[in-house]
Amino acid sequence: MVHAGDAPSLRNRGQSYAAGKAWTPMNATEHDIDILLKLQEVDRRVASAQKEFDALPHRKAILEVRAKRDEVFKKKVQVQDLFDDAEGRLAALVQEDEQLSQKQDEITALLAEVQGDYRAVTAQTRELDGVRKRRDRVMLETGQVEEEVNRISPVMKQIMQALDALDEKEADLVKSFQKTGGSLRAVIAKGEEMGSDLRSQLDVELLRVYEQTQGRCGAVAVARLEDDACGACRANFDQSRMSKIRSQAPIAVCPACGRLLVV
Repeated sequence: MVHAGDAPSLRNRGQSYAAGKAWTPMNATEHDIDILLKLQEVDRRVASAQKEFDALPHRKAILEVRAKRDEVFKKKVQVQDLFDDAEGRLAALVQEDEQLSQKQDEITALLAEVQGDYRAVTAQTRELDGVRKRRDRVMLETGQVEEEVNRISPVMKQIMQALDALDEKEADLVKSFQKTGGSLRAVIAKGEEMGSDLRSQLDVELLRVYEQTQGRCGAVAVARLEDDACGACRANFDQSRMSKIRSQAPIAVCPACGRLLVV
């Protein structure tokens, strides 16, 4: 097998093959293979961390909490509208009662002034009766609206407590997600940086073949030949196929699974 020191540098080697025979994986050195296997290991760690990150339950739980909060918030808006309407009507009734009370006092004072004037007394008495009747109706309506407000208030309190609980749950989930997801993102970022450095050390053609194989075969694109079998798919080869595989050394293609095979 060819050693790294016996061949031109990767960049120089690319130029030498450009002038003659095209570079193929069979021209790889032990240094190339070492970088390739390291790259595969890094890519597998990144893929594993990314898969774990994507599968974190926190993200789904956070979305579910937010969806629930949206539902509760819509209910809050509806109840708040009812509450505001009831309080508005209650305030209007209280204000009207105050005005009626003032009107009643004014009529009572006027009655004292017109004593002896039958027509004036009759007119003011009739008006006073009307004010009293209206106050009675206002007091009745006020009691009904107060009951309505008292029914709505506990519901609003429950809704606000539910929103506070959902906010707290979301904050806890986000904090946990940032802690767990942050660790995985750090692994991914470090792996991507290492992968980029390793890729820069590989011949462009070898990297292209590796990435194409990775696209077809998944995380394991490179396997070692173990006795007469592929270290990845475990397919055994007869002597005829073994002769062909060895003729492609140091990197062949597994005739069973299509992975790159280190001979």
